[in-house]
Amino acid sequence: MAKIRKVTRRINSLGGINFIVSEIRKRKIQDVVNAHLGQRPKQSRYSYSDVILNWVFLNILGADCLEDTKKFKRHIEDAGANVCSPDQMGRVMKSLGTKIEQMKGKTSKNMINNNNTLNVLLIDVAARLKIFSRNKNYTVD
Repeated sequence: MAKIRKVTRRINSLGGINFIVSEIRKRKIQDVVNAHLGQRPKQSRYSYSDVILNWVFLNILGADCLEDTKKFKRHIEDAGANVCSPDQMGRVMKSLGTKIEQMKGKTSKNMINNNNTLNVLLIDVAARLKIFSRNKNYTVD
């Protein structure tokens, strides 16, 4: 005889995001993000981790641009994550930017943005997710 179980939360075709959100929470990635970037002003509705993870989830779900937030909002909310507007996401991400430097070579001019804060954050998140192996050297470029 088949067993039937009633599920109270909505199930969607992009349900894989549920497992990703769960794993991010389990590994406390949001805490790592907020520890590196600090607190946003008290009147802010969303933390840095809300905004950055929102952007990550959009990419995982196949979004082409920030405006796709509207298209995927329900899926992200159903997974239990906070969803901010595309405008809010853009403003917060722009505030994290650093000055772009121009480097002139013999035959070309390159624009470089060395955002040390976000670089260190990326390495710490990768370490928390166990993407890097211990006792092995990596070149992060």
